Parts: sequence; C-alpha cells; structure tokens
Amino acid sequence: MKKTITLICGLVLSSTLIAQTCPNKVPQTTPTKDFSINGDGTVTHLKTGMMWSQCSMGQQWTNNQCEGNVLELDWAIAMEMANEADLAGYSDWRLPDIKEIDLLVERACYNPAINLTVFPQTPPLFYWSNTPDTYGPGAAWRLYFHYGDIYYYSYKYNQSAVRLVRRP
Repeated sequence: MKKTITLICGLVLSSTLIAQTCPNKVPQTTPTKDFSINGDGTVTHLKTGMMWSQCSMGQQWTNNQCEGNVLELDWAIAMEMANEADLAGYSDWRLPDIKEIDLLVERACYNPAINLTVFPQTPPLFYWSNTPDTYGPGAAWRLYFHYGDIYYYSYKYNQSAVRLVRRP
C-alpha cells in the first residue's frame, strides 16, 4: 500500500510545473558554469570532480530533460537501488553523503533550492543521504530541496527521493 501511495504522489509531483523562486541580487552558490553537462543525463561538478545524475531516481533522461515519476523510497531500498543503478554506462553509483548532496543546494533559490538548468524537473522533496544518524540505528540524514535544509534523525522508514552520485 505504501508503494502505491508513493508512486501516486510521484506522479502528481512530476506532472506539476515547478515554480522556483530566485530573488534578484542574491549571488548564486551553484552556477551552471560550475558543472560540465555531459549530455548523457549526468553532470560533473568541476570543483569536486564528482559525477551526478541529472534526474532523480525514477525519472529518465529524454530529449535533454528529466521525464517520468520521481520515486520516493525508504532508506534501505534507496541504498540498495542506488548501489545497483546503471546509468550512462557506469555501475558504481551510490547515495551521496550529507556533505556531498549539500553541495548541490542553490542558496539563491527555493522551491526547489537547486540549479534547475543543471538538474531539471527536480521537485522540492526530501532526498536521502547515505549518512546514518549517530543518535540511533533507525535514522539517517536527508536534505529537503524545498529550502535546502538538512534534517537529522530522519527515520529510515520515511519515504524520500534519490539523487545518484559517483566519483570517477
């Protein structure tokens, strides 16, 4: 039942127009020039060398955009699916740690707080990290891309989206 509800929510979110707000005169923290867009649904962050999926898990890279439904998964399934992912000819994808995914936050924007040129059709959802919470084995850290806030002690049974990363 939970998976059905999650997929329905993903369908609603992917079919709605994202209404990002970026106030004038606020300097960008993740400008497009900081990324190399590889043309295969991946981008490379030039400052760190890390390669990221442009689409959230569940979406497909088609006609230079992300299409389809964003999956929201519990932490264990997200970890498993990330480790089994095969994208753009690479099979060493994983969930980012909390510091890595925080590097994607565009602090000059919200709803979502991410560069939509680099990461199109990213909904303002919670995204998992692979960082477990030290307060207990049943929790992990995640990032909320609505405002770019980090949340600790998020129960691993919660549903969140996934952005894949790899280090070439």
